Formats: sequence, C-alpha cells, structure tokens
Amino acid sequence: MKLQPDHRPTPYLNRRDQYRLLTLLGLLCVMMVAIKWAAQPSSWHWLVPPERQSAGDIPELKEIDFRVKAQDQSALPPDAFRIVELDEQGEDGPEGSEAPSTEVDVPADLLSPIEDNTVGLRRKELPAYELMLSRVDELTEHEATEAAQDDVAFTVLMLQSENYRGKLITVRGDLRRLTEFPAPKDSGFDILYEGWLFTRDSGTNPYRIVFTQRPVDVPLSESINPPVQVAVTGYFFKRYGYASQGGQHVAPLLIAKNPRIIPTVSPVPGDGSELQRIMLTAIGVILFAVTCLGIWFYQSDRRFRRSRLSKIASERLDASEEDLQALQQLPTIDTNRPFAEDAVEPQQSVN
Repeated sequence: MKLQPDHRPTPYLNRRDQYRLLTLLGLLCVMMVAIKWAAQPSSWHWLVPPERQSAGDIPELKEIDFRVKAQDQSALPPDAFRIVELDEQGEDGPEGSEAPSTEVDVPADLLSPIEDNTVGLRRKELPAYELMLSRVDELTEHEATEAAQDDVAFTVLMLQSENYRGKLITVRGDLRRLTEFPAPKDSGFDILYEGWLFTRDSGTNPYRIVFTQRPVDVPLSESINPPVQVAVTGYFFKRYGYASQGGQHVAPLLIAKNPRIIPTVSPVPGDGSELQRIMLTAIGVILFAVTCLGIWFYQSDRRFRRSRLSKIASERLDASEEDLQALQQLPTIDTNRPFAEDAVEPQQSVN
C-alpha cells in the first residue's frame, strides 16, 4: 500500500497564541521605553530632588584653596577676633557709617577694605562688620528672606567671594555647634553667638555664622548631637580664617539675626513616608499585572488542551492502523549490502 501525502493545510498559531505574542511584544516595547526613560537623570528628580544651583557650572571642592595668608599664620585662640592696628590715620573706615539703618544694601566704600583669607577681624573691617550686625538685627524675617539669594553654592561663594560680599544669602543645613563670645566694643551688642553650619555641598567644611540673637530651642554646645536642621539668612562678610585642629583654615563668614529651625517630620508608626508609599504601590501594581498574566496564560493553556484543535494536533502525530499495516508490507534492505539486488523478505511485525 502506497502512502499518500497529507495535503491538509498546517495550522500556524491559534488566535490565543497570536494575542499572547502581541502582548509579549507590547511588554517588550514598554520595557524599551522604560529603559530609555530611566536613563535620563531628570526622570529621578521625584526620588532625589536636585539641589538648587546658581547659573553656570558649580566648581568642585577640590578647586578651593582653604589656606590662610602667610602674615596671619600665628596661633589664635578659637572664637577670638584679631584687631589689627593700622599706622595710617583714616583707614579705620569711612566716617558716618556708625548710624544703623534698615536698608538692605551695604555701601560699597565699607566693603572695599574687607580682605579674604585673614584671621579674625581687622580694624578697617569693623565699620562694615558693625553695620551688618545692626542692619540684620533690625530686618524682619520676611524682609531678609525676600532680599536674599538662596541658590549660592558653597564652592561659588568661596571662589567668587567679591561678587557676594555684603549680600544677603540663605543657606540650609545642620547646625552642629553654637557658642557665645563677647561682641566688639561700640558694636551695640554685649554678646554674640557663633554657629557652625554644614550643608550638603560643603562636605566637612563649615559655614561660620555670627548670630545677633540666641536661637530658640538650640542649646549652647561645642557639639550639638543630634544636629539641628536650620535655614539661615545673613550677610556674607568674607572668607574668614580661624584656627582648627588641622591648622588654620578658612570658611565663609555670615552675619545673621537667628536661624529658622526646619521641623523634621517623624513618620507615624505603621505608616511609611510618601516615597515609600509610591514605591510600594508601584511594586504592587507590577506584581498584580504579572500575576494576572500568569493566571491568564494558565487558563488559556487549559482551555487549549480541552479544545478540539489540541486533539487534532496530537492525533496528527499518531500513526493510523492502515499506515502501520502498510509499513509491514514494505521491503527492507540490509544496510551492509545497500546495492544488493535481492531484498530481504518483509518483516512480519513492527516493534
């Protein structure tokens, strides 16, 4: 019996498999778009907000020279002011600058004698120092914050101090030290307060801030632990030299009224922060979508196994009784004698 070829059309994919492949293709496209979106730094600002920066590139800390000028290398006790006497008369500051004013701007003739990278205060710097003390003490919090710049980076302030001298700026960070010291004579104040403020962009380098009023709810301590998060608005005076454990160092000196404590939000037990809720929600949505797809695929497979198409597909691989009988009648050839003319008798049975 001669076997006839099967001319029935071979089915390719059923409708469910087509939908499944289209779904996988759509998921692949979504993953490609998500990878491209995640590669952009701006896509993660909701998770890690960028710091507000001034115009232009922000220099790095390694570009700053923290050394004090050579003539001021002599030792100076911590929190002490050095008054340098001048031989020439009339260099102790312009006349008529002793009257306090509620104006915000500091006259340029008072700012010109200020010199960076020097230890303590010089006599010619006292008029500007005392004027800033009186003005910042008279300014209200609203007036000071409205006139201040709040996007000045630590490195920019250290490298371009002339551009910000006598300007009101706002900095935010951790207040880790607060001490008191006597005010200069004839300044109008008896006691002043000095704080060390560390910001995210200053690293281990502090801002040295002189307060005219003692901050409320902040203890006087050489080391405040835990540090208090504050926002400070004050006049930038100069790069101030001071004695530290590693030698003499310079830091931005600000003159402010008092700091504004930034309240810290304590998480409620059993309730995560907003970021945690967003992340948990996203993970839950992904797990729910994967679970639904898995259940859909499983049920689709079960329906296909019970369908007639599955039986037809499996039966096409099984040999019929007629085919088996036809195979029994076929002659066999000895493989050791492929060109032999006589053929071996047909086998009686097929194992």
